[in-house]
Amino acid sequence: MKVVIQNAITHRYLSSTNKWESSITKSHQFDCPCEAASFGTRNIQPPYNVVLKFENPQYDFIFLTTEVSPGKPSGWLVEMKKRSEERMTSSRRALLETYNRIADAKTRVQNLKKSIQDLSRASVALARAKSKTLK
Repeated sequence: MKVVIQNAITHRYLSSTNKWESSITKSHQFDCPCEAASFGTRNIQPPYNVVLKFENPQYDFIFLTTEVSPGKPSGWLVEMKKRSEERMTSSRRALLETYNRIADAKTRVQNLKKSIQDLSRASVALARAKSKTLK
């Protein structure tokens, strides 16, 4: 997926040199839609759109931007930031759950190792006891 800024009228893409290019391959690619929107709000005259471009164009998504006063994000940018934070919280929760599962698995492995050692000692003791009774 590519995150780019597109001129809403000419449909050209913003390049790294802040020029409008017809080819998406020459476009500046942002890490996330919020970064692109924030850059656009600070540096580009509307109208422009933030576009998520996928290999299959049917999945492309265009965030229509509106003119906002300098320094104030549009409503969808605020919503995107909120969703981003929610996803991060969800990701942190999933990471913590995974960490706990790994810790539980390590504890189980340690317990199994101890059980194997105990069985091994018992087996050796049993073998010694058998050899003494056979003598």
